[in-house]
Amino acid sequence: MKTPTVPVAMETQYGTLYIVVAAADEYSYHDTERGNVTDLRPVLWVCSDREFGDVRKSQSWTLRKRAYGVHYRLYREDRRHLLGADGMPMDVWHRSGYQPYEGKFRTDNGGEVTFGTATYNALWNAVTEAADTFATRNPGWEALSRYLLHDANATREDGKGAAARQEAAACDAEADKHRVQRDGTRVPDTLLATIQY
Repeated sequence: MKTPTVPVAMETQYGTLYIVVAAADEYSYHDTERGNVTDLRPVLWVCSDREFGDVRKSQSWTLRKRAYGVHYRLYREDRRHLLGADGMPMDVWHRSGYQPYEGKFRTDNGGEVTFGTATYNALWNAVTEAADTFATRNPGWEALSRYLLHDANATREDGKGAAARQEAAACDAEADKHRVQRDGTRVPDTLLATIQY
């Protein structure tokens, strides 16, 4: 799969994790003081497969002699000052809403690793440590993520504008054709005066 930036290999205790900067997510919500707000959440895309393919079919991480695959989109938002439902401080890294190929941690038979298990926690800790290291080594990655979002949006809107201009040109040509046909009807001026626009 084509990635938005060049993958960077990060070594973890379970295997290599490939990280790319992806387009930021737009997160909309209502704030009691600011009203309706849309924030941009810079995103990292992490995968145990260098090609960022379907990790349900290829696992390259090993934990307790079992193979696992990793495929997540993450955003960074420090929530350690908040407590989760379990009473524990929340994380700095969070899973993005969209996960390619159904994302997550996958076992060697393609099944999903259950959230909250020791295996899940060990794999998640390795992913977040690699993401922290990547963020430290690549200052400005968040700005690049926002840039990618704005660039994708601009490209999409340019495409819409080109399509609209093309449609408008076709409509103008059709209108010109009808004007020529209209002017060729030779209706007397006295009758043209009766038209109400």
